[in-house]
Amino acid sequence: MSLGFNFYPVEIKFVNSNTGFIAGDASQGVILKTTNQGLNWSTYNFPGYFYEDYALDFINSNTGWVITDRAMFKTTDGGENYFQIESRHDPLYSMCFTDALTGYCVSYSGIIMKTTDGGGGPIGILPISNEIPEHFSLSQNYPNPFNPNTKIKFDIPFEGNNLDRSIRLIIYDITGREVTTLINESLKPGSYESEWNAGNFASGIYFYKLTSEDFAETKKMVLLK
Repeated sequence: MSLGFNFYPVEIKFVNSNTGFIAGDASQGVILKTTNQGLNWSTYNFPGYFYEDYALDFINSNTGWVITDRAMFKTTDGGENYFQIESRHDPLYSMCFTDALTGYCVSYSGIIMKTTDGGGGPIGILPISNEIPEHFSLSQNYPNPFNPNTKIKFDIPFEGNNLDRSIRLIIYDITGREVTTLINESLKPGSYESEWNAGNFASGIYFYKLTSEDFAETKKMVLLK
C-alpha cells in the first residue's frame, strides 16, 4: 500500500479481528486505521502542528488516545475526529489504558502520570497550522460580536534558541479587571487557536491580551446576549 508520503510505524493496536490502528512518524500527525483485518488502511490527520506520533491505545473501536511529541489526543468516534486533552513541555512516550477511564502515561523525563477520568475533556487551545510563523501576531476574535463562544488565533515565531515560549492569554472586562486566563503555559512555535465560552459572563465589551517575554498585544471584543 502506498500512502503518498513517508510513514514509519511506531505502534499498532487491534481492538478486534477487523479493526486496528497504527501510529508512526510521518512528519505530520497521521494515524492509520483498518476495518478489514489490515487489507486496506485509511489515514486520519491530527489538527495542527505535530511531528511524531509516539504511541496509541484503544479500548474499543470508538475510544482511543494518541500521544505525540508535545500533546495527547483522544477520539470517541473511531478516529474520525481527535481533540486535544493534554499539552506537554515534557514529551509523552508511552501509555496504557485499562478501561475508558483509567490510564497511565510515561514522559521523556520518567514521570508517570495517571488519569481516572479518561484524560478529561478537550483543552481550550489547539494548534492549527503546519508552518512556523515569522512574527508574533494576535488576530481579531471570531465571531465578533459573539454569544457565548468565540475563538482567538495567535502566532508564535521561532527566534534564536527559544524552542518554547512562555505564553499568557488573559481576558479583561471594560474596567481592566482580569476575569479569566485562557492560557498560561509554555508553547512551541506555531499557530494556535483558543476558544472562550463566556456563557457565565454578562454582555459588554471585553479585552483579550496576549503576552510573552518580548511581546504584548491587546484587542477588543463584544459579548452580545
